[in-house]
Amino acid sequence: MIQSTLPTATRKLMVAVANSWIIKNDATFYVRHSRADIMHTIDMLFDNFISILSQLDCDPCELFVPLIMYCDRFIRFNGIRHDQLSNLLLASTMVTAKFWGETVRVNNKQIAQLFGYQLAELNEIELRFLMGLDYSFSLSKSEVEDFMVQARSEFEGKPLTPHCVPKEVFVPTPIAVTGTRRSFRDSHVSQPLVRV
Repeated sequence: MIQSTLPTATRKLMVAVANSWIIKNDATFYVRHSRADIMHTIDMLFDNFISILSQLDCDPCELFVPLIMYCDRFIRFNGIRHDQLSNLLLASTMVTAKFWGETVRVNNKQIAQLFGYQLAELNEIELRFLMGLDYSFSLSKSEVEDFMVQARSEFEGKPLTPHCVPKEVFVPTPIAVTGTRRSFRDSHVSQPLVRV
């Protein structure tokens, strides 16, 4: 197991990116809950998925930003609700580890058991993620750098509230139901991964 710590500045920036997904796609939820609670929950979710990357012998420092970039791409095409975030992060963690981990063997059955899913449910989540991105997972170094520059310029040092997001962002993102793109919104598996 790789014991690597994601730099604090990068982690905070990625939490801000994930927070923006909720603001832009599920503003009603965002307005009803405190920003601090949402950010804390996102940070706790990140702990889970960073831990999975480490347990799979993947270096979170190398793979966490691509994991978030894939989520960001998916959301741009499909949108997301707050209760789908953990599924999205789980699917992205699995796919990122499979795609970028040279010698990594991701066992969907073990992950399904770990998160309390049936194997078929987890496979469906992963399939919808793959289809939602048209199986496109290549990233260049410049794409990662551009993503980080964009995120820094958008989020560093600025409080993120619904008031700083343009009104047109609150229009629900259309669900693509034709072609190969499918979203988590179409799935019956939309419950949060952390069961209480």
